[in-house]
Amino acid sequence: MTGLESQHLCFGVADKTLLKDISFSAAKGELIGLIGPNGAGKSTLLKCLSGLLKPSAGEVLLNQKILGQWPAKARAKTLALLAQQEAPAWSISAEALVALGRLPHTGSIDAALKADAGLIRLALQAADVEALAQRSVDTLSGGELRRVQCARLFATVADIWLADEPIAALDPLHQLQIMQLLKTKSETGLVIAALHDLSLTARFCDRILLLHQGHLVADGTPEQVLTDKNLAEVYRIKAQITVTERGLSIVAESAL
Repeated sequence: MTGLESQHLCFGVADKTLLKDISFSAAKGELIGLIGPNGAGKSTLLKCLSGLLKPSAGEVLLNQKILGQWPAKARAKTLALLAQQEAPAWSISAEALVALGRLPHTGSIDAALKADAGLIRLALQAADVEALAQRSVDTLSGGELRRVQCARLFATVADIWLADEPIAALDPLHQLQIMQLLKTKSETGLVIAALHDLSLTARFCDRILLLHQGHLVADGTPEQVLTDKNLAEVYRIKAQITVTERGLSIVAESAL
């Protein structure tokens, strides 16, 4: 069974608690939007779910097995994380950066470029960055680099994708393209994505988790979560919520 479960998850640094008793389960077939204002705990939660951070309390279960009991390579083949605002550690080509997504399978970039050339090309095409394949990543714009990083996520073909602001810095066309790719992935796997655009979240996500000050304050459909009350209490805004044939449209009208 493809699934991820958070059981009473807590995480703190020094005397500050960043996550407080987070519990939910997610399964294959879901595209889940993780939302909340800056500092709500979204990135911390994704890092805990991926194993990058060790919870202060509670457990994460991957496919019904405690995450920490998974061998590193097996976990990397099953679950992949796109972190927020990653900066390349060294100057490599966009194609080589995407090949990093194949390391759990091949062991090296060179081996991935040879053995998985077709898959890497498909990932570049999916993110609309094939033309940038031979460009050095330190010459790319912020939006171009983010799409290359998304391509690396796509190349993992892991069952579960955790994506932290995958459409940050992207223009409207590429925001829609990436969201559609995440939606398509969720048909055969599980995707949890931290997002700030509430209208796109409502349009593409089956389910939304709303975080506020480290607490999970709402979990449900877009209609259940994106309410006047929640937007006022969590985001401190008055918003116009319109129901359209594509889902909810959220327009912030004023601060509270």
